[in-house]
Amino acid sequence: MVRKRKLQRIQEVGAEVEAALLEQGEATKMQTYSDEHLFAIDTAGSKAKKPKKEKDPAVWSSKFNPTKAKSMDATIKQLAAKPQPKKTGKKSQVENLWGSDGAAITTTAAERALDEYVAPAVIKKKAALVRPPSTKYKIKPVEVAASGQSYHPDFESHQDVLAEAVAKKLEKQAKREADRKPMAKGQLSEETKAFINDKDSSDEEEEEAEDVDDDNEESAKPKAKVQEKLTRSERNRQARHKKLTKEIETRKAGKKLLKQINTVTSITGELNKKEKNARKAKEVKKFLLEKKLEEEPEILIRGKKQKLNRDTIVSLTEELSGNMRTLKPKGSVLQDRFDSLLQRNMIEIGKPKKMAKKATKFVPKHKYRNDDEI
Repeated sequence: MVRKRKLQRIQEVGAEVEAALLEQGEATKMQTYSDEHLFAIDTAGSKAKKPKKEKDPAVWSSKFNPTKAKSMDATIKQLAAKPQPKKTGKKSQVENLWGSDGAAITTTAAERALDEYVAPAVIKKKAALVRPPSTKYKIKPVEVAASGQSYHPDFESHQDVLAEAVAKKLEKQAKREADRKPMAKGQLSEETKAFINDKDSSDEEEEEAEDVDDDNEESAKPKAKVQEKLTRSERNRQARHKKLTKEIETRKAGKKLLKQINTVTSITGELNKKEKNARKAKEVKKFLLEKKLEEEPEILIRGKKQKLNRDTIVSLTEELSGNMRTLKPKGSVLQDRFDSLLQRNMIEIGKPKKMAKKATKFVPKHKYRNDDEI
């Protein structure tokens, strides 16, 4: 039994060795052959007849007329009917980092190729709202002072500026006194009383006249007649009357039309006059608007438009020394610049902000237990 197994193993090993040798021989068989055995050179050539070379009529023949060639017309029409494919240029692998407007491109080509519903949303940042300065009024950034406000002015110009400053001061004082003055209690002027009495008497007269008119209307109102059946002759008479009134109305309309045609010249003259007056009024309005824009503008202070009522800065006659070193300074450069910014609508005086009060937290002193816990 053992001998049989040993023989069987020897046969299996021998078969494996033979298979390996055959496989190695097949692999190295081509390496031992010479070049003449592997390659064959065809020196005899093929016995088949070569095709004859024919001349191309479109190139070599001078008698060929392309306009009479039907086949060429057919091919041209066929090419024209068929849509020509567009040649797509080669895309550069390097992406453009800057757009047409010079801004940087944040999205990639793959994201831009996506559908609008799939592509990521690009939120553009909005610039901060900048309030543009008002260019409506013709205001200079730096106002040049009058000649009378100089440190060594002429007598006349200095007196003019002084008079202007005093007038402004008196006007402000009168306005303040009028605002503080209390209103009269229950006292009416004689003119107001006379106006009220006249109004009461006129109201009484109107009421009496209305009563008289009502009585007259009631008395003059005719009684409604009982409508009787008309005869044929009466109906014919009414029809003739209606026809006659209609003819009279048509004649009047014709005469009126002729009269209007004759008065065309006068109507055109009136229209020209109205246009001239309207043009003149427009020019006056434009002039007044330009003049208004040269005045001091109203400024928005605490949500209300009002003018800056500043006092005119001028030195008194006793304070003028004629020397800049000994002259007392008047006014403030900071206030002047602040007023200029206000008038040019570059800043705004707002309302004072109220400090928000903190919410008070209620903390109970004693904690009460529920009835269940007792």
